[in-house]
Amino acid sequence: MDLLSIDNRILFGLYLQGYRYDEIADRLQMPLGTVKVRIYRIKQELRTYKKQLV
Repeated sequence: MDLLSIDNRILFGLYLQGYRYDEIADRLQMPLGTVKVRIYRIKQELRTYKKQLV
């Protein structure tokens, strides 16, 4: 998780804790679409990182 920015760590941490997208958006006061896109991009980034390790 060190490869993620602080903002993305917080956002993805909430996602991993089981919060729904709309709950994360409300909690972080950002648009729902932004939350969805950021989580999607974080997942892609982590997949790419994981592939590089193997």
